[in-house]
Amino acid sequence: AVLSVDAVPGNALLHCTLKKEKSDALTTIKTSTASAVLRHRDAELKPIRFRKFTLKCLIYKGNDLPAADPSGLSDIFVEVSMGNRSEKGFKVCKQTVSPLFDEYFILEDITVIAGESIPPVYVLLYDYEEDATYDFIG
Repeated sequence: AVLSVDAVPGNALLHCTLKKEKSDALTTIKTSTASAVLRHRDAELKPIRFRKFTLKCLIYKGNDLPAADPSGLSDIFVEVSMGNRSEKGFKVCKQTVSPLFDEYFILEDITVIAGESIPPVYVLLYDYEEDATYDFIG
């Protein structure tokens, strides 16, 4: 699939799959609300049902991305996030606006509580700087 964002020029080629972990059955855990715990040490625990997912995502390349450096190019790296999980890529594509990432991300244990919608997948691009201040590209 090709991901194109109207607010950011250029595009990225990626492929993502989302898979339920283990079984189709909802998992049940016990929890209590913070207010109940503060007022009652032996507050009754109520079950919360949730599912865990694994996201597998191949980020292949980007084309005509915005430049972040005065040279008109960028040193681009990618971060993928979904729900409670995120991972930064290891590869920095130097001095380009059309990076070839070819990076594979696996985000495990993405938690979705029953009744809530599956969170969106975010693919974030940054310009790498030696001083560890990264400029957001899109």
